[in-house]
Amino acid sequence: MVQGLQLSTRLTQSLVLAPQLQQSLALLQAPTLELKALVEQELQQNPVLEEMAPEEIDLRDQSERDSDEVAEPPGPRTEGRWGA
Repeated sequence: MVQGLQLSTRLTQSLVLAPQLQQSLALLQAPTLELKALVEQELQQNPVLEEMAPEEIDLRDQSERDSDEVAEPPGPRTEGRWGA
């Protein structure tokens, strides 16, 4: 009978998704009706969240676009402080 030593190694790899990423994936894959139900559930469970009417969202987006358009155009170039 031959006796000997045997050495073996095993390598495993696993991927773990963060809870926020799992939630994001679930929301992205949810059908429209299920997504609406999930949003309603979150609104009821979390008192910090509030629902905005579509008109409010449109007004906010419009005011953000308007404020971006109001930015002054660049003026004429002037030489730097060091006369470069």
